[in-house]
Amino acid sequence: MSLMKVNPTRVELKNLTRKLAVAVKGHKMLKDKNDQMVRLYTGLIKKNYSLRKQVEESLKDIFDQFLLAKCYMCENDLNNLFIATKSTFHFDTISKMNLVLPDEAFDVKEKIELPYSFVDTNPQLDILALKIQNIVPVLCKLATTEKSCQMLATEIERTKRRVNALEFIMIPDLKETIKYIKLKLEENDRANRIRLIKYKDLCDM
Repeated sequence: MSLMKVNPTRVELKNLTRKLAVAVKGHKMLKDKNDQMVRLYTGLIKKNYSLRKQVEESLKDIFDQFLLAKCYMCENDLNNLFIATKSTFHFDTISKMNLVLPDEAFDVKEKIELPYSFVDTNPQLDILALKIQNIVPVLCKLATTEKSCQMLATEIERTKRRVNALEFIMIPDLKETIKYIKLKLEENDRANRIRLIKYKDLCDM
């Protein structure tokens, strides 16, 4: 705690008292916001863990299927088939506690089917393509969830610093300065009262 460099006047006392009330209210609001973000972050972390586990299991299955399909086709031809395909996705954003987060819902703007002939390929490739197509929405959800977790973690850390600055620096300094100004004003009032009493005694003599 440290005293602020202000003049010990009643005007400054009124201004500092108003600032203290605003700081206390802001501290409560930021702390409530931080608690809400922590709860939201905890839920997203659990969801992210579940999605990541699902994606890892699916990717393992896809890699196994890819190795099986590669046994029936040339590796270069197999790679070229998947390089030629593409899909375009559009993601929206949602606002939570003044924080813009990516939305889990997404739209497929452009989707091109696998451009290969059924004559030159084998059924294992069709199974692989279907599995890849099924995992894409889960990958998108995982990406949005992880991004939301990163943004929330950054905002939680920033809000926590503000809460600590208000709680341990600004509010104690304001209280200490207000206490100092009150004591100084009381001291000035006593000095003025004593001066008036002595002046009255001199006038009565």
